[in-house]
Amino acid sequence: MNPVAGVDRPREPRRRWTILSPVEVGRIERAFLDINEDQPWSEQARLVFLTVVGAGLRRGEVLGLRWRDVELADPAGTVLRVRETFVRGAEDTPKSEAGERTIALGPKFAEELWQNRRRAAFSGDGERVFCHPTKGSPLDHKRYAKTLR
Repeated sequence: MNPVAGVDRPREPRRRWTILSPVEVGRIERAFLDINEDQPWSEQARLVFLTVVGAGLRRGEVLGLRWRDVELADPAGTVLRVRETFVRGAEDTPKSEAGERTIALGPKFAEELWQNRRRAAFSGDGERVFCHPTKGSPLDHKRYAKTLR
């Protein structure tokens, strides 16, 4: 008999999620520019924050997002499709079918993404929405971790 089978598994404490109000989201968005206005990556960090909050994407989904998955000129409405993730330095697909989804974008967020695409050096359909600004390589989430916290 396996001795591990008789051991009670420790319980993890329940997470208490903090839900931001629209006012708090606005304050945080402005803080990215106020605090880091001299940093060239602050605008991209602000857009990553808006993507996480506005579209409900996870980190790997944000990093895996490509321009071909963002439809900003569709007459039926602007949408973002989650089809790819980038986790632990490798491309992958979402863990489940439910993870592959289409998310409608509001007009303000769609305009933010449109302006980002216009400014980006890497804006081809196969390019990542959030990437290294001069290399086009996947964004290093560790670089932004402190700022996003």
